[in-house]
Amino acid sequence: MLDFHLNCTTGMISIQLFGRNFNYRIVSERAIKVHKPREACETRGFTTAF
Repeated sequence: MLDFHLNCTTGMISIQLFGRNFNYRIVSERAIKVHKPREACETRGFTTAF
C-alpha cells in the first residue's frame, strides 16, 4: 500500500509505504499555484507556512 500525504504546517510531502512514513520533498511553487493546497489546508483549519 502506498499513500501520499501533505503536511499542512510544513508543506512537506510524505510517502507512506506499508505503514512507515518517509519525508519526500517540499511542495513545488507550480503545485501550489495549480492544485492550491494552501487554500485547502486553510479551509480545514490549518495554518500554513508554505
